[in-house]
Formats: sequence, structure tokens, C-alpha cells
Amino acid sequence: MGGTIRVRFAHDLWWTEINYEKVLEWSDLNITYLTQNVCFADIIHANGDKTHVEIHKGDYDTVMDKKAFKLKFKLDRHKLTFK
Repeated sequence: MGGTIRVRFAHDLWWTEINYEKVLEWSDLNITYLTQNVCFADIIHANGDKTHVEIHKGDYDTVMDKKAFKLKFKLDRHKLTFK
């Protein structure tokens, strides 16, 4: 399963591309906020630490469409917070 998703970490100006295999190593992914352009989420690591990130909206759609991500993180589509 090849591919990447684009995330922006706190205080970053540029998007960071993360391989799908690395994403599947996360313990959990919680979507907290969704707009037409971006999605805010918390990455939960194995030790329980959280990392707050911004996910590119196109990559949010990709994550939601990939069955492996939906099953691993038990994700459901979110409604737009602002239109």
C-alpha cells in the first residue's frame, strides 16, 4: 500500500509527507475539526502522547476512503464545521 498523506505540524509553514506505512504505525488518529480546506487531528502514539496536526483536506478524503485506515482508526466521516 504505497502513498503519502500531507500533514502540517504545529509551527510549521510547509506540509510534511508521511508514508502510509508510517501512518499505520500510529496507535490512533482522532479527527477534531474539519473545514473545506483542512482537517485538524490528534495523532496518538504508542506511549499515549498526542501530536496535534493539520491534515490537507484532500488527504483527509484519502484517509477516509482507504479501508485500512478506516478499520485501524475506527473513523467515520465528519461534517464540515464551517462551509
